Amino acid sequence: MERISLEEHKKIMVNMLEYIDKICKENNIRYSIYSGTLLGAIRHNGFIPWDDDIDIALLRPEYEKIIKVLKENSSDKYYLLNNDIEETYFYPFSKLIDNSTILIEETSNKIKNYGVYIDILAIDGLVKEKNNKKAIKNYKIRKKLQKRIFRYGFEPIDNNKLKRLIKKILSFFIRKIGIKKILNDYNEFCTKISPNESDYLITNWPIFKMKTEIMDYEDFKEYDRHKFENIEVSVFKNYHNILKKKYGNYMELPPIEARRMHSPIVYKKSDKNEK
Repeated sequence: MERISLEEHKKIMVNMLEYIDKICKENNIRYSIYSGTLLGAIRHNGFIPWDDDIDIALLRPEYEKIIKVLKENSSDKYYLLNNDIEETYFYPFSKLIDNSTILIEETSNKIKNYGVYIDILAIDGLVKEKNNKKAIKNYKIRKKLQKRIFRYGFEPIDNNKLKRLIKKILSFFIRKIGIKKILNDYNEFCTKISPNESDYLITNWPIFKMKTEIMDYEDFKEYDRHKFENIEVSVFKNYHNILKKKYGNYMELPPIEARRMHSPIVYKKSDKNEK
């Protein structure tokens, strides 16, 4: 296998994003690049220089559409990956995978058939009425359920030996439950409320502070187009409100010490049958 550069890794992801955009246009599916990818498009017209992944997000009904279409359009080049397709996959969202590559990340439960990917996130409703207390309660329950996924998929880390031991014990029992049950419980809770029935929205993989993850429905109703590297993609029209809530003064570059990359190891397959 030949290890590929970060530059080549990014080119592959841009080609994948162009493919997703084409699929969405052909099937009348509304999506937006999201999170750091959206920030990169607005601030840099492409990748954040120290970033190395791409996220897209869709309201849950649109998410279900794209998953169905991508599953039906799996090919030798790209294929869909989620727990319904691969039992070793432990995230509640899906990924589109480039089949010509092998990608290695630091997870304790290695995912089979893994390559360069784009994350495909669903956006769900949080509460039916505009009630901050209920929204916060819902968020906290969601995070407790999400913690089970982390304990299943990632090796416990803590500088305190006792805490690390406790986390390892908890992870052991969580893995006994099985990822299928864990994801079913999580997805069932996340999909209780449609995004069209809620003033507050949240993705099905919130990993930052609560105040940056809970969004307003009004900011997700309209879409626009924007440059990303050498292509044009779909963005939420009210990206300013979304990015301001997530990142504050998002046009200002963060300090150098805060510019972190995921840095996965990526290889080009020498044979397309190689696993």
